[in-house]
Amino acid sequence: MPEDRAHNTVPGTVHGPVTQIGTVHGDVHIHSAPVGPSVDVALRIASSITEPKVRTEALVQIAATVFETDPERGEQVIGLVLGSAPTGWDITSLACSIAHCAPERAALLVEPILAGTDDVGLRGSAAVALLRTRTAPDRAIPLVRVAAVNSLSEPDRVFRLVWLRRFADEIAAVDAPNAIGILQDISPDDWAHGHVSSEWIKRAITVSRDYGFALFDHYFRGRRTGDDSQDLSRKSLAIAVAGTDLYRAEAVTARIHSGSIRVDALCEMTKEVADREQAEFWLQDATEIAKRLNTRKVLGVVAAAAVKLDPALSRQLTQQVTDGASAMDLLFFADSLAAVDPAQAEQIVVRSLAMNQSHTAAWFRFMRVAKAFAEFDPARALRTLNLIEIHRDEDHARIETAEILVKIATGMAVWDAGDAKAVLNRAQQELRLVASGPYSDDANAVWRDLAETLARIDPNVVRHLAGQLSGQDHALKAMAAGVVRACASRTA
Repeated sequence: MPEDRAHNTVPGTVHGPVTQIGTVHGDVHIHSAPVGPSVDVALRIASSITEPKVRTEALVQIAATVFETDPERGEQVIGLVLGSAPTGWDITSLACSIAHCAPERAALLVEPILAGTDDVGLRGSAAVALLRTRTAPDRAIPLVRVAAVNSLSEPDRVFRLVWLRRFADEIAAVDAPNAIGILQDISPDDWAHGHVSSEWIKRAITVSRDYGFALFDHYFRGRRTGDDSQDLSRKSLAIAVAGTDLYRAEAVTARIHSGSIRVDALCEMTKEVADREQAEFWLQDATEIAKRLNTRKVLGVVAAAAVKLDPALSRQLTQQVTDGASAMDLLFFADSLAAVDPAQAEQIVVRSLAMNQSHTAAWFRFMRVAKAFAEFDPARALRTLNLIEIHRDEDHARIETAEILVKIATGMAVWDAGDAKAVLNRAQQELRLVASGPYSDDANAVWRDLAETLARIDPNVVRHLAGQLSGQDHALKAMAAGVVRACASRTA
């Protein structure tokens, strides 16, 4: 180093890098990093819950989340749970949640239940928790199988299938043949009426291919015959296995009666495969069906699927869809395009609005487009939301609006905390107008996400907001869960 160059030192403790910036003209402003959320904030919110049962449930959620990153503090919160007269269901819920990170502790929690309860359902839940710990699979698997047999007598078909599926899913990771045995105990009639989720089956295949494909086969046999009412389920099945078993995917697609639903399935299947040639083959099939149907909606679905696979086809169909289209036709197309060509989708939304599209039937489509944007482009989503001048006062509409606003704020918080807080304020105003009733669970899920994002930005505002919700116990429980999730993400 030349002798005439200044040599600077920084006395004391330094956190992070030190940069020499030379001569500074003007003022230097040092901003301290924002104080992150703490578990104490979540506990304070939980303590404000007046209903003891709901307060205990909130403590269970806090304990389960904290245990993953801070077992010592998690143990302290478990002490609060055990001191609040928890039910057996509270204990098994906690044990299931911490089984992967604290298996021995989870096993200790459920042992008294396994030894002493006569409640068949509670015993089954405790057996699942024990199985998740992987501490005693030879003991846990027979207990879960007994619980599955007991579930066969459940009179409600929906609950029966949910419980049996849960037991089978839990066993599949450690003993696929036993899990498949549970599936075989389910009646064909139940398979024909149960809800099908492509994500369920994808997860099952990830855990065990044998089990996942057995699950697919049972659902498929239950829906191999029947009218168009089964087509949406067949679509879900086709998408679920498109990336892992082409034969199964095409077999179920061939049984979709509705042309438009078959086009939807084929276009979604193109996203599931890495083999471009296979994706192009399915796109070609979808194109041929769409051209026969010749409706703007179906052609728009294919145009969106072709954006990356066949840009020339996409441009051709886009022209066909948009020429002379009504405002609603344009909105349907914008919905299809939102995730793959957001710039064009936004232009189409603006064009639709210019046609004086103001009736409430369009609201749902506008919101779908805004929600799709919110996943990856919050600024575009907010612009779209601000363009919509259709106001709906129904609870489900307010929840939908709040959910999108929270997604937008979560993305914006990365670069502009102030604007993100303003958007969250709009969201909480919508949620406060939602009455207790059939949509409460949906509203509380949004309260949780709102609190999680807000806690990362400004925990003081979370505390203030929670203080304004006195008496709304389930909303407070959701907010406590959101705050503690923010803590976990910060320390992960």
